[in-house]
Amino acid sequence: MNKESIYIAIIGGDHGPAEAHFSISNIKHRAGDTGASYRVTTGVHGRQMAMEDFLKGNKDRLFLLDSDQVFPEDCLEKLREHDLDLVNGLYFKRMIPVQPVAYEKSDEWPLSLLYNYPRNSLIQIGATGFGFMLARRVVLERMQTILKKDEPFVYFGPFPERTGTYRAVGADVRFFQNAWKTGTEVWLDTSVKATHVAEFPVGEEEYEAQGGYLPLREL
Repeated sequence: MNKESIYIAIIGGDHGPAEAHFSISNIKHRAGDTGASYRVTTGVHGRQMAMEDFLKGNKDRLFLLDSDQVFPEDCLEKLREHDLDLVNGLYFKRMIPVQPVAYEKSDEWPLSLLYNYPRNSLIQIGATGFGFMLARRVVLERMQTILKKDEPFVYFGPFPERTGTYRAVGADVRFFQNAWKTGTEVWLDTSVKATHVAEFPVGEEEYEAQGGYLPLREL
């Protein structure tokens, strides 16, 4: 049994829908796991704060959750049982058409959306979002070796060393691409799923009901 302790960081605090808040409060955890809620103006700021607080503490892994999603009770248990430095659960963009928040692993740029993902599988990916992420301490420690002085883990801005241009890149894609740069593999367990609450819960059932990935112009 994996005995590593977890720091659970809920981004968005109690701003999320009631059903999301209820599901988070019911996630199974173990003795020694602790957590905090980050009710901040932006997710970027909250995630950076969570990572800094995690590094100041003594927990083994950081579990990042977004407060506007509904999670299964056993999601943490399933992810922590993977002997992986960086593993994520599957969730979906809060929009129509429904799209998975996951990008293919590739040396090409830009990364392609992983719309035809294998069901109930553990796979390597190029990037995902921060809404369902479990990372070991070593992931952030490795990243600190490549970041400039006072450069945060999480920020939106240019990423010329990957993109070849000074066009802004999302903070989540930058983070996971930096993880790859340090030798950390990025994994996704498509059997561990959350629903993203918009006007209604958005998850795999809605994704499949629309026939998989559909560009907006086809609707």
